[in-house]
Amino acid sequence: MTSTETLVQLLSAVLPKEKIYPDVVPAEVQPPFVAYSEESQSVETYDGNAGDTDTTVVTVVAQTKREARMLADRIVEAVGGKLSEGYAFYYQGRKFVMYADERLSSYELTFNIL
Repeated sequence: MTSTETLVQLLSAVLPKEKIYPDVVPAEVQPPFVAYSEESQSVETYDGNAGDTDTTVVTVVAQTKREARMLADRIVEAVGGKLSEGYAFYYQGRKFVMYADERLSSYELTFNIL
């Protein structure tokens, strides 16, 4: 299982899989929903061993800021600090952003996956 599949599995404890999207969310989808994007980078450790780190940004979208914050809290609880399928998910932080045409509220949650 890849780190992305594992992430989706953890997210599905909070939202149904049909509300979880990679990168682009179809316009007809109604909130609440989650979108995620990944980037991978090689990291050279102090002892010379290279390791890969995936940074994943999970965008949590809801009608109101309060709903978005509550959903973000549930996702951090479900994913952050978890070890699953050999991957460790480390929560790095969040920031509030307005989504799309500023009618929806969202938080961007950043996780490092080792």
